Amino acid sequence: MKSRSLFAPRILKIAIAGTAIAGLAAFGAAPANAELEITSSVSQMNILGFDAEVAAANGYELRVNEDGDSVSVPMSNAEGDFEGATGVVIEEGASTARGVVGGPCGTSWVYFQAGNTQFRTGYQINSNLGQAGSHVWNVTVSTIAGMGGQVGAYPMTGVAPLFSPSWQGIRTIKEQYTSKGSAVAGGTAITTTGIICGSNGPTANY
Repeated sequence: MKSRSLFAPRILKIAIAGTAIAGLAAFGAAPANAELEITSSVSQMNILGFDAEVAAANGYELRVNEDGDSVSVPMSNAEGDFEGATGVVIEEGASTARGVVGGPCGTSWVYFQAGNTQFRTGYQINSNLGQAGSHVWNVTVSTIAGMGGQVGAYPMTGVAPLFSPSWQGIRTIKEQYTSKGSAVAGGTAITTTGIICGSNGPTANY
């Protein structure tokens, strides 16, 4: 099993204040009486792999159970003891549908709020996979170019709150407001047990 680290591993014991919210001045705002149809989506996250260094920093390691599945297990467990095991990680390069190498590990979302001048995005990890740890996350917002709109990227890489199964962040949209816009979110998250989860790209439109 290869260790796949998406960024420098860390012991996840400190929450970074302010990760969830950062403000940017909006160039335009939605009309107060606007009647707009808003859609958003919640998408499944899937297990993509395992980060052995992050797992070890938090007291976990990968072992093979009696069914032949690779799972993350507390290092303190005796040999053959799989109590507290989390996730099923398939060897990197294994043949699977649509590139998914493991089962579902949570959900991710994005939607507009505050009269479409902000977006909110985030994810929640399934309780059997450990706590949310750190993530590489990005959102792209588009407004209609023909109406003075723009496209903007919002990097939101960081860590989840300590002892939490979830993370979310809010940003004020800096692109010029138009009557139609869209957002797509996505990225990867690493749990405290070393499981790497990938988002399937939730979208929102107004």
